[in-house]
Amino acid sequence: MFESCELDDASFEDGVCYGYVFGVFDSNPGDLICAPNGVTGRQLVDIVRKFFKENPEIRHDEAAVLVTVALAEAFPCN
Repeated sequence: MFESCELDDASFEDGVCYGYVFGVFDSNPGDLICAPNGVTGRQLVDIVRKFFKENPEIRHDEAAVLVTVALAEAFPCN
């Protein structure tokens, strides 16, 4: 998954990244990620890209878990 999210270049892989991040975000049961109303897809992908860059030692872990952790850290629930 990291490879798809590595570049921000409007390529097919970039679209794969967006689709994956949106899918994880949309499947959130609402108690892990509490994003504010109006959060954009671009914000979500930027958060995930930043997380991947800052945590290279865990990039081999399951992608859905990594995306969830990245978004939950950015938008924690109370």
